[in-house]
Amino acid sequence: MAQATLSTTPVLQFGLARILKWAAAAVLLAGGVHFFWVNALRYTDVTEQTYRRYWPYRGWLMAHITGGSLALLLGPLQFLSGLRRWNPTLHRWTGRLYLTGVAIGAVAATNMGFVTKYRAFGISLVAMAFAWLSTTSMAYVAIRRRQVNAHKEWMIRSYTVTYGFVTYRTLQDAHFLSSLKVEALSVNAWLCWVIPLLCVEMALQWRRTVGPARAR
Repeated sequence: MAQATLSTTPVLQFGLARILKWAAAAVLLAGGVHFFWVNALRYTDVTEQTYRRYWPYRGWLMAHITGGSLALLLGPLQFLSGLRRWNPTLHRWTGRLYLTGVAIGAVAATNMGFVTKYRAFGISLVAMAFAWLSTTSMAYVAIRRRQVNAHKEWMIRSYTVTYGFVTYRTLQDAHFLSSLKVEALSVNAWLCWVIPLLCVEMALQWRRTVGPARAR
């Protein structure tokens, strides 16, 4: 009886982990869809009233929004192991589209960072674009070298930076650090991805660092 209980425990744990993974993907996807619907779609109205201070470089902003939205909406699909097993071709193509979205979004963000008149905000934008492109590139290199586990971890880091757009908008809408006025733009642009990426890195390294020591 005890042996049967022990044998079913890993199965239950696996089922719970699978449920949590699907729930996390659903939450991320829902947040991405909400961000896209509320904050991104309004820029399809190409008028100076809509773009305001971004009007002089509206083309770059549109490219940034298009690429970022593509990565934001496709990212959660990359973490569903069931999709990888059910349709590997679909998984690969959504991954390629994700890479394309990141490349377009990062290049456009870098250009915007250089041309904006708010220099501190521009620096934070360029730094975020660099982190975004770097983590995604490492994920691509890892899978090309058939290092699946490393690819998964770098994809988690990449999507953490991708989701920084949602976090940034949440901070702005909550008027976080609004007392800093213009400086809040750059501070929130750092906080939206640096702190989440640090937390993700700690989670990824937790088992290796704090877990049971391996036998010598």
